[in-house]
Amino acid sequence: MSLQNNFKYKEYWRKAGLKKYFGQIFIDIVNKKKPKNFLEIGVFTGVTARNVCELLSLINNKDFFYLGIDLFEDFQEAIKNEVVPEFLIQKQNFSNPLKSLVYNFFLKEKLNSLNSVSKFLKKFENNIELKKGNSLNILPKINLKIFDMIFVDGGHSYETVKFELEIILDRKSTRLNSSHLGISYAVF
Repeated sequence: MSLQNNFKYKEYWRKAGLKKYFGQIFIDIVNKKKPKNFLEIGVFTGVTARNVCELLSLINNKDFFYLGIDLFEDFQEAIKNEVVPEFLIQKQNFSNPLKSLVYNFFLKEKLNSLNSVSKFLKKFENNIELKKGNSLNILPKINLKIFDMIFVDGGHSYETVKFELEIILDRKSTRLNSSHLGISYAVF
């Protein structure tokens, strides 16, 4: 049996938007679809991105492209219009006190910063691109037709999701929509 068939979703030692159970369901769907070019809207701390890149590297023999869009550490503008994870609002408050100590005091690293996510994904630097900014401004400028799979998990307001899906549904792709409040799938 190949490595990709046994691929397990990892949470790493970071805050993850998808917990292990839902992350495994998600990664199994990605594995089944076997995309070569992947777009993620809402990178958060990069855990899903890392899992996707690890899997795409196996599936495509290291020949893949991943694009991630996120506000990263500049989420303050979204607070008034979006559902923002408590983790960000509470200034990176971990339930694990050791994580708080390591990330907040020793490393002084914001896990959702572009710098932190870039370091976390450095292994794939030749296959990835991270765009910092609001998906409402970035998506209209991207050729979405190149993506085999799109994961929408950025802003969770009705207006943002509607805008993103209207643009995406225009293109022929496989899409998966997740919410931090639960999980729902829309695969086309």
